Amino acid sequence: MHKKRIWIIPLLCSIGLLLVGITTELYLGDEIVHYRFAKDIFSAGKRVTFDSLYGKEFSRQMHYMFPPLWHLLLAFLWKIVGGISFIVAQIYHILYYSLLLISTYLLGKKIYGEEEGRYSMIIVGTIPMITSFGILFYVDVPLAALTTLTFLLILKKRFIPAGFGFGLMYFTKLNGLVFGIPFFLTILFQNYRDKWLMKIIGFSLAALTIILPDIYWRGKNVLEGAWLGSNQKIVNVFVSEVSKNIKGWTNPIIQERILTQKNPKYGHNSTFLNLKDHIKYFGVSLLLFLIIYLIKRKFLKRDFLLWVPILFYFLFFIFFFNIDGDIRYLLPISPFLSVIASRPISSWDKKTFKILILIICFAQFLSTLVYVYSHRRIPPEIKEAIHYIKKNTPEEAIIIYVEYNLTEYTDRRIFWQDLRKLFWEEEEGIKSFLKKRGIHYLLVKKEKIYDDRDFRHLKGYPLSFINRLPTFVFFELLLDNKTVSLWKLRMEGGPH
Repeated sequence: MHKKRIWIIPLLCSIGLLLVGITTELYLGDEIVHYRFAKDIFSAGKRVTFDSLYGKEFSRQMHYMFPPLWHLLLAFLWKIVGGISFIVAQIYHILYYSLLLISTYLLGKKIYGEEEGRYSMIIVGTIPMITSFGILFYVDVPLAALTTLTFLLILKKRFIPAGFGFGLMYFTKLNGLVFGIPFFLTILFQNYRDKWLMKIIGFSLAALTIILPDIYWRGKNVLEGAWLGSNQKIVNVFVSEVSKNIKGWTNPIIQERILTQKNPKYGHNSTFLNLKDHIKYFGVSLLLFLIIYLIKRKFLKRDFLLWVPILFYFLFFIFFFNIDGDIRYLLPISPFLSVIASRPISSWDKKTFKILILIICFAQFLSTLVYVYSHRRIPPEIKEAIHYIKKNTPEEAIIIYVEYNLTEYTDRRIFWQDLRKLFWEEEEGIKSFLKKRGIHYLLVKKEKIYDDRDFRHLKGYPLSFINRLPTFVFFELLLDNKTVSLWKLRMEGGPH
């Protein structure tokens, strides 16, 4: 492809994402959380700490103590266009995907050459989790885009802009901080003969202009009970998780205690230990080219530049999330892996192989678009439940439900916290739990029911609880279809 036409690839890919994005609905995972955070910033005209629907009393249930760059910029765009707009939000989010593709191309070109840059861009742009999260309102792709751009600026010896880039990484998602050590090492490695200390100081000062104000804000706006409610709590959570995982590896008794039925935890959507999940998230093309790269063993000194941030981040992943962690959290290193994977492709002379590679990549890309299009839509049965809830429940109602998206469409507070005290308790314990928290409705999403005989988690509804539900005289069935069932708790003093 001619150099001047290289920009057609990110343009066409972004258009594909945009068409799927604007023809679907906010529905999957945590994208509702990020969207509502931006809406609350827009309405309040400032950074806020919790969902306005909940108020201070229930602020623990949905807090906004995570980094707000994505949300602040979207709220700013809404101010410019004059109001909240889903289409504006979708276009804005896909710009990060475009930035990721362009930055990956420039990074591959900088380290290896023009052809490697092109293939790097194609590989990263068609990775299934990059494609899907390029549409869904998660901040993983924005973090990956800023990480790649920052690393490119370091290699270009633009240390002040790179420092600002690193600060923005932190301000997008806290795990961006993990790249600090490999970035410092890269600066040192490239400049050990040429005033390396001044370059690190310049990089650091630029980053701190963004990081320090956020640390100060957190100190003044501590939200008690939030998982990452304060600077001290962020450190404590990190130390606690790492310590727990290390103890589990070194002591089988502790590991067994962590995994026992008696300690239900939030299950992962994927796991690093599952090969199918690797294919599902990283895709066939990236994994195939990485295997070829390792088999050929034609390593270059320049590869070291990419392996340093990859290995540092992977160690963080293992120590913090454990080896069975959700693969999604490895997304930020996908651009670096894509650049490495481009090497064996560019070394092939036959055009037939390269055409086949392009077919594989874009078949994967289109299949991911189809998957997102089919799943990012609210089912009719869910819409029926939404309509019923809005029409027949009081505004102050609190509903136990596994997905936060219901909040956006019903303007009712959703509760999903400490449910191990509900699902596996005796009847009186269940009544006490619900009454104490003022909860009078339960919405069950049937596809989220799971058999909890062997393992308990809090990612869905345990079958043992669902089987007992009709036997509880204090629960009344209000709505039942093939997708959901809505139950009302009949207690004195509750909403009518």
